[in-house]
Amino acid sequence: MAFLGVERSAKEFTWVERPADPNLIQRLRAESAVDELRAQLLASRGITPEALDAFMRPRLRDLLPDPSDLKGFHEFESAFFSAHQAGERIGILADYDVDGATSAAVLVAFLRALGLSFELYVPDRLNEGYGPSDEAFDHFTRLGITTVITLDCGSMAHGPLHRAESKGIRVLVIDHHLIDGAPPSVTAHINPNQSGCISGIGTCAAVGVCFTVIIGLRRSARQRDIACELDLMLLLDLVALGTVCDVVPLKGLNRAFVLQGLKVWPQSINPGLRALTDVLPKKPVFDGSLAGFQIGPRLNAAGRIGPSDMAARILTRKDEKEAKRLAQELDRLNQQRRDIESQVLSEARLALRDQSQDSPINLVVNPSWHPGVVGIVAGRLKDSTGKPSIVLGGQAGEEALSGSGRSVPGFDLGAAVLSLRGQGLLLSGGGHAMAAGLKLMPNQLEAVREGLARLIARSPSSELSVKKRPIDIAIRPSAATFQLAQFLTSLQPFGSENPEPKVAITDLRVEFMTTVGKNHLKLRLSDGAGSKLSAIAFRAAGTSMEMCFRQGRDQLIHVVGTLAVDDWASGEASQLLVEDVALSGTN
Repeated sequence: MAFLGVERSAKEFTWVERPADPNLIQRLRAESAVDELRAQLLASRGITPEALDAFMRPRLRDLLPDPSDLKGFHEFESAFFSAHQAGERIGILADYDVDGATSAAVLVAFLRALGLSFELYVPDRLNEGYGPSDEAFDHFTRLGITTVITLDCGSMAHGPLHRAESKGIRVLVIDHHLIDGAPPSVTAHINPNQSGCISGIGTCAAVGVCFTVIIGLRRSARQRDIACELDLMLLLDLVALGTVCDVVPLKGLNRAFVLQGLKVWPQSINPGLRALTDVLPKKPVFDGSLAGFQIGPRLNAAGRIGPSDMAARILTRKDEKEAKRLAQELDRLNQQRRDIESQVLSEARLALRDQSQDSPINLVVNPSWHPGVVGIVAGRLKDSTGKPSIVLGGQAGEEALSGSGRSVPGFDLGAAVLSLRGQGLLLSGGGHAMAAGLKLMPNQLEAVREGLARLIARSPSSELSVKKRPIDIAIRPSAATFQLAQFLTSLQPFGSENPEPKVAITDLRVEFMTTVGKNHLKLRLSDGAGSKLSAIAFRAAGTSMEMCFRQGRDQLIHVVGTLAVDDWASGEASQLLVEDVALSGTN
């Protein structure tokens, strides 16, 4: 049923209540002494009274597994210290995204602490594609490197890894992606999602897995009387960055990684991360949005439209001057990426008009679309329609289409892509629940579209095609207090499986509205009984939201958004950042 009776809001969403177990709400109230609103917010995230302290104050020492519980760790450890004893130069083959770059930065910091040299290789996104290739290993062979560690890739690269091993290269894989079938035959394969791994960290990003491996290796180094003065806790800003940007569930160990990493970040020892933070147009607030919406896009810009290795280079450089130069270049590339993305997004939205509105998935294609931005565009389409979305582009001289998809809760897109690949409907593909990449020939397109529709129909959620806006709680303006805003802030970092709480405030009238900045609306809302609420709706001027607000001068409205501490007000005050509005069914 539509929450608050809103089947179609100003932004054309059906409002739905985020489910929360009533029994868990009562347990939280009774055993944890929290009020009804806070209990509902916690219960909707599955937080039990027993887990409440670990959620609010997660401690790494309580959540990190023993690294030796990672299947393949002992083989990795043996090969690594054999290379160390021989004084070998270590090859690093890292993915070009933020998870790969941060994994590389964490590993490089550890290698330097051990006195080892390294050669970093990042595949070219457009010319080589994702993961290990024969070209990459030929590069290492020419340099005489015989031990190569792959980061955030490798679990599905059977051919290139087999050929590398047959040529005398020891391949040590650190990955986290879902595996279809047997793992590759290599010297050591660490992936918490492989069969038989008891580590329990299958939801971690590759950088979290890499950090766990390094904890085990440092323990081994001490046992072998090998000096390593590096404080691994100082690497947690990098772990936090990669974890947030890879859109993994922000619960348990991942939540601890991010919270602890955000504490380390303001005093970061990484020159590249400092330079990226300094290049931002405004003084940064060290929260999850800094990683996900400011630093992450700049690092990804290189892999999307520039040199694919630039993200890893800036995070592994020691020279401050070079780090600043790279940060400025990444900032420029990010602006260029935004321009390209805007054009592709506009064209993709036009392409959606030709698709049936009843389709449970958005799948749009244009060979001229830059493959470096299709993933971002897929995310934009997913957000605006509430449906899993896949955007496919192409590149010069290649008939195959390649692209990315983004999913919604209730549909595991990574598993779906692996299923289609297993049916022979894709040339390649993989990913995780909320994001995946794929490659196919044009004549496979309709079969893929139909296959995805069938898989969605079988998924646990039967209403994935409904454009839904989940809402955590509904309150009157008198309950929108500074204290509630503080509590909501304490639930950070927000992300997969810990979404930012959305608050509906009901039965309001618009007392005052004005345009601020270029197209933002500043509002004062009232319930008519003396309670007032300060609110702002970004980029809402001239939209359907403004039309609804104008009606709200004479009719009652409901508003939905994020309740935040108002930093601009004097004293303790809250403010609603409005995301949607609807007319109330009550006059």
